[in-house]
Amino acid sequence: MLLAFYNGWGKATASRFLAWPRHWGRLSYEIYLSHMFVVMPMVHLFKVTGENWTFGWVWFLPTLCLSFYLGALVDCFLSRPADRWLLERSGLRRPQPNGEASGRIAEI
Repeated sequence: MLLAFYNGWGKATASRFLAWPRHWGRLSYEIYLSHMFVVMPMVHLFKVTGENWTFGWVWFLPTLCLSFYLGALVDCFLSRPADRWLLERSGLRRPQPNGEASGRIAEI
């Protein structure tokens, strides 16, 4: 069944449906590095607004979204450029015009 979804009739549906966990997985290290810059201010806002534990769960979705977007920014402006620079400097990858490759080590 997994092979049918991977290469067969369900490939397009599975690709769209599983795109968000793949994206979160690809950015997991950047999210891990930067999530506390979102969590701590959100905890502070929660305390300032009165710590209503009945609706405390409402704070999770904005915190997750902001952590994801901060991780994406770290990936775009720090991780990828540093990765690309290190690969080109070490000689493991030749310089390429922008847009041809993302510069990730896994795509060599």
